[in-house]
Amino acid sequence: MRLWNWKTAVCSGFYRGPAFFFASLQLGLREAARAAGIEFLLFAAMAGFTGALIQNVRFLQPLWLRMTILLAGVPAILHTGEWLGHTWFGTPARNKGILFSVILSGVAALFNLYAMRKGALVAGHEGDSFILDLARLPRLIGGFLSWPVRRLLRRP
Repeated sequence: MRLWNWKTAVCSGFYRGPAFFFASLQLGLREAARAAGIEFLLFAAMAGFTGALIQNVRFLQPLWLRMTILLAGVPAILHTGEWLGHTWFGTPARNKGILFSVILSGVAALFNLYAMRKGALVAGHEGDSFILDLARLPRLIGGFLSWPVRRLLRRP
């Protein structure tokens, strides 16, 4: 059982920081950069654990249990920690940033599941190199975005 996924930790920090940057931008560049930095550090820390959780349950059956963990459990852990962290640090525009982050979490959890089931973003001996994972990202993003359409077209 994996306890930490460093790949999701790094990726999460980079794509979540901008939400807080733009949410705080009206307060000036310094506050926006501070808010983005806090978000990067918070999510890099927390997403390592939740990424490992996703990696551990990526093939879990029944499907409803796996999806409950991904779409309710992971966001609950992340956003509780996020709110506490930003409250502690007094981040301006915290609520706006967290709202965007909550919306992003559902999509991110589903994408991580999709990518991990394809063998990408998996940490440890089961996974490939991070460079290979990054090289596969455009194809994975395309596959993830087209999956609902492909799924609908397969139905009789």
